[in-house]
Amino acid sequence: MDDPGAALIHVLDTLRGVAGELTADDAAEQLDAATLHVFWREWPALGRWSGALWRRLNADLETPSSTPTGHDEVHELGGSG
Repeated sequence: MDDPGAALIHVLDTLRGVAGELTADDAAEQLDAATLHVFWREWPALGRWSGALWRRLNADLETPSSTPTGHDEVHELGGSG
């Protein structure tokens, strides 16, 4: 895979487009049986992977950065200037 980031963005954009056009109920009624079967078969592994990635990113974003900003005023608490 040349650029996994670009491939992931493309897939997410495509899925967002489908989700924007069809509710889950509409998809269950309108998509053909083969498509629904592939979704049913593949989604558990994809869901676990995407959930693990989301949890990792969420944990990374919850942890305050230990890198100094270089701006002392960011570290000031209370008082008036």
